[in-house]
Amino acid sequence: MSRTSTRANGDDLVPLGDIDLAQCSATRPDLHRTNRLREFIAAVEEHTSKAGELTPEKQAWIAWVTAKAGWIDPLVKRDDPILDAPEPREPSLWDF
Repeated sequence: MSRTSTRANGDDLVPLGDIDLAQCSATRPDLHRTNRLREFIAAVEEHTSKAGELTPEKQAWIAWVTAKAGWIDPLVKRDDPILDAPEPREPSLWDF
């Protein structure tokens, strides 16, 4: 039986029963990348806040990049309209 939990930010976590050892090894780089990105986001937020430069534009950027980090995180179920889009096709002579 698998349970789904939710993080404080509202992200649904992948049920632990749905992850096997091979997936853990395969997703380790994404998890590491996600953690580094979240550390960077926290540092930017802390620095701009202390400097009194936390503008609405920077807050919007922080929210945007936090959502992208959630998409990269293999333990979070998050859809993203940009990152989930199919790869663009290369133009072909048959298209003209």
